[in-house]
Amino acid sequence: MVKRFLLSWSGFKDYLIITFGLALYTLGLTLFLIPAKIVTGGVAGIATLIYFASDFPIGISYPLMNAALILMAVRILGARFGIRTIYGIIVVSVLVGVFQNYFHQPIIRDEFMACIIGGIMGGIGIGLVFTQGGS
Repeated sequence: MVKRFLLSWSGFKDYLIITFGLALYTLGLTLFLIPAKIVTGGVAGIATLIYFASDFPIGISYPLMNAALILMAVRILGARFGIRTIYGIIVVSVLVGVFQNYFHQPIIRDEFMACIIGGIMGGIGIGLVFTQGGS
């Protein structure tokens, strides 16, 4: 059943929207929040704190911390949700790793404005992911 869903147009469209939402989220994170030294919540925030403290890449620490959460998500919420969660973690990890190589300096010098713009981009991006059943 899950395999047939992944091969359908509806499944492709869902993953396309999830990918767009995650790209928007990671752009907000890497363009505005990380350069302004602003930390988000959740696992991404912990990964950002580790990055600030040790320069350990967020793209590596993020999936490592999510490994235990993936196992619980698949067991509790089912395979379809688990696959989307794994997909989301991989996409965020890759995009953050790529974007961090290109964007080192803050685009906006005002920290408050960086917080607002990064938060809006992240919120819209994660909202799109949630509308498609991802996490």
